[in-house]
Amino acid sequence: MRRTLIVLVLAFPAWPLFATAWHPCARMITPRMDAASAVKGDTLYVMGGRVRSGSGTGDQGLQSVVEAYLPAEDRWVGGFPGLPAPRADMACALIGQRIYLFGGSTADNTLSATVWSWRPGEGTWVVHADTLPVALRGACAVVLDGGSALVVGGLDASGEFLATVYRYGPATGFALEQALSQARSVAAAGGVMGSPVITGGYFHGPLRTTEVFSDRTWVEGPGLPSARGSALACEFGSSLILMGGEGTEGASRDVLVMSSITGAWVPLENMGVARSRMAGGTVGGYVVAAGGTGPVGYEATGTCERADLETVDALAHEPVGPPPLLLSVWPNPFRHEVEISASLRVAGRWSIALHSLDGRMVCRTEGMSHEAYARFRPGADMPTGVYMVSIDADGHVARPIMRIR
Repeated sequence: MRRTLIVLVLAFPAWPLFATAWHPCARMITPRMDAASAVKGDTLYVMGGRVRSGSGTGDQGLQSVVEAYLPAEDRWVGGFPGLPAPRADMACALIGQRIYLFGGSTADNTLSATVWSWRPGEGTWVVHADTLPVALRGACAVVLDGGSALVVGGLDASGEFLATVYRYGPATGFALEQALSQARSVAAAGGVMGSPVITGGYFHGPLRTTEVFSDRTWVEGPGLPSARGSALACEFGSSLILMGGEGTEGASRDVLVMSSITGAWVPLENMGVARSRMAGGTVGGYVVAAGGTGPVGYEATGTCERADLETVDALAHEPVGPPPLLLSVWPNPFRHEVEISASLRVAGRWSIALHSLDGRMVCRTEGMSHEAYARFRPGADMPTGVYMVSIDADGHVARPIMRIR
């Protein structure tokens, strides 16, 4: 049987992401929560949302307005084509050059199955003939390679939490994929080295579990330090940043990054203000948190904050924590064998081991030098699946993600 090993290494340091602290930036023109947001080029677009929370038939001030944040000028601009109708709680994905919005809550307190799209700078929103198989709100979306996206989870009109996963392609419409292990709504989603990641959300309360879509199968990922939903996930290079959200103790200031160097969510510098249900993204050299709702009250805020993303040169700053392990893998992909090596910076005893997802060690080698090196060959003890590599250098451990087909 042919076996192919693809090693996904999330090259992220074990020290703070930001060269400077979070700072307030320009306020939104229209304060809102539960809006959709997408980054295209050096512009952050925010679409729809509501100005206040509520239940039943109360007016929540749903919006159809589209506005954009220009980080280079630190200002918000309007004048873009509005949504076909006021809408909140939509799933959003940038597929190719177009922003797609799926489902959501309507102004008359019903749920929608609509699909809308718009290419910034060109015309108005398109209402697509293809619709979601079920009306829903609170789903999340993540873009796949090849011009499609997954629309994941949410709530249906009966209030049932959904585990359904739909693959959507503009040319192919909707198709069912394997369902999540855990039904959830208002989860955070993003891609890490081409693998969709879904984390947190709600299922009769906030969740801390994470699921990763690998080989069209959902596998367990690193759990969050604390349960939360309504958080914002932003892709940054080969990592996923998670900001804010709401847990059992209310809105959060926490900022985390999913880093395979530690095999877990790593805390970064907190935001200045606790907030959830916000818009934002990584754009123009910044990570931006826009609007949402704060720790008290049900009114949307127009406040925004941003932090500088470290450049490659800034990685020379003194790290907090153990020295990083510099990992290389060759060849990738492979058929017969793979070589894994790491520069340890400091000579010492090391070991390289391969583990199954349930923690079972599959194989291991060790030595003493500045360089750790191992060669692995597929065999009866290493069936097709998803594995973790651990590199232990005098107690400093790194766990990059390995995928084996």
